[in-house]
Amino acid sequence: MMGEICDQLGYPHEQAVTGKNCLSMMQAKPHRADILLMDIHMPELSGVEACAWLRDFYRDCDHRPIILALTADEFWQSPENSAAAGFDGVICKPISIKGVALALQNAKRDEVGQTG
Repeated sequence: MMGEICDQLGYPHEQAVTGKNCLSMMQAKPHRADILLMDIHMPELSGVEACAWLRDFYRDCDHRPIILALTADEFWQSPENSAAAGFDGVICKPISIKGVALALQNAKRDEVGQTG
């Protein structure tokens, strides 16, 4: 569904099937994405675990991807809880095209001047 929304909004994208797949993709090509949309609940490795790994992986880099959590879980919808886990923002389910567009626009705006 997120792929279809990104297509409709004109954002190029790649999809990882699992949390481990995402980490493998980013490790193989660290600058492949400016923004990651990370579901909190994924097979093999949760979005929270993947986010922590990515934060560590990019710790000493000048540029790291912005990581937005995707969730229907009320706990993770809290900006304080998601930020404490390392997420830069949250897209709440149910997902809407308008909500995703706004989150991506805000993320791109916040990306300017961002450092590791």
